[in-house]
Amino acid sequence: NKWDNLRKATRSANMANGGKRESLTGYTGVYHNKSGYMSKIKIGNQQVYLGQFKTPEEAYEAFKLKHREVHGEFSRYANEHNA
Repeated sequence: NKWDNLRKATRSANMANGGKRESLTGYTGVYHNKSGYMSKIKIGNQQVYLGQFKTPEEAYEAFKLKHREVHGEFSRYANEHNA
């Protein structure tokens, strides 16, 4: 462990890189409702609605896209690419 190996990040940016928190659907940020699946993400202290989707996979892709947009290189999904 060396100081040179550390990156400069705020607490918020570093937390974006933490463990996954999954909902009952098995996907982080994806929730089932009577219309299908909705996706939302917490940014700061606010929940941001990302939309309504037919499948949990589509909702999860929307979540990951927004997570990368908000957290950039600190996103746990930073190195993933959409299929």
